[in-house]
Amino acid sequence: MRRLPPAFGRAASCLLAFVLVSAVAVLGFSAPAAAHGTLAMSTPGEGAAVNEPLAAVQLYFTERVAANAYFTITAPGGGRVDNGWNHGSPKQLDKPVREYFLDGGKFEPREYSMGFPAVVTLAHLPAVGQYSVSYLSVASDGEPVRGTMSFRYTGRVTAAPPGWRPPTNQPDPSLVAAAEQHATSGHGSGSSSAAQAGLPVPSGPPAAPPLSASPPAVAAVSTAQDNDGGLGWVAWTGWAGAVAAAVAGFVGWRRRPAPLGKAPAPAPGAERARPVAPAPTARPPRRAPAARHDGPPSRRRGRTRRLAPP
Repeated sequence: MRRLPPAFGRAASCLLAFVLVSAVAVLGFSAPAAAHGTLAMSTPGEGAAVNEPLAAVQLYFTERVAANAYFTITAPGGGRVDNGWNHGSPKQLDKPVREYFLDGGKFEPREYSMGFPAVVTLAHLPAVGQYSVSYLSVASDGEPVRGTMSFRYTGRVTAAPPGWRPPTNQPDPSLVAAAEQHATSGHGSGSSSAAQAGLPVPSGPPAAPPLSASPPAVAAVSTAQDNDGGLGWVAWTGWAGAVAAAVAGFVGWRRRPAPLGKAPAPAPGAERARPVAPAPTARPPRRAPAARHDGPPSRRRGRTRRLAPP
């Protein structure tokens, strides 16, 4: 493992700590996004399979929808099969829904256990397959409420009422204006909110509002104010990616192998080992020189040999 120089190690550690602290500050202390009048539940439910003919689809919101709200039901073939809508009777929600309101500079949660329905009438069921229900309205705080839910129909095909024609009405221009203002004010994604909900955008003169089986009631006005505080899922994703990239880069730098041909740098404060001299090789012992003989033994260095008399 390659060791970082002290300066680079400290800089990388400081950068990683800064990213982590910033992420915690943004993600942990950002204000929650507030959305009012949202869809709480529906009958049939999202993605449900229906095997019996339906007369209407009921959408339950956390507050009474506006009188000029716009609803469509699209058949599997792409044609519209909705036949107007009306306000139904409130119903207890299966599960409470929490929304946030700005009160005194602080976001306070509120739970809603009552659902306010919009009953969208079905003219007929021309085919088996997926039906899409789209809605566009404005909440009591002026924010648009839009979306799409779907269910799958597997029952028998039903015929259209005599003289009925697929509706061609478009959403109220005030709804589209509110959705566009919300999108361009930084709260939306920048594209048409009506188009995101699968709703047509009016290009001509204002069209008549959708027919209603009963006279529309005035929407209840709420005095609560809110703000779309928080950075939303985009900030969460961005900061999570930044933290992951910083950690991965730091770990990758630490684990990068040292270049070939270069010895790893010694640790700070470590003593360098001195080279060890090779041990001397042992030499064989020298032999003593042999005695020199300069003549016969009788004449060695003045010695004489006495001869026996004859």
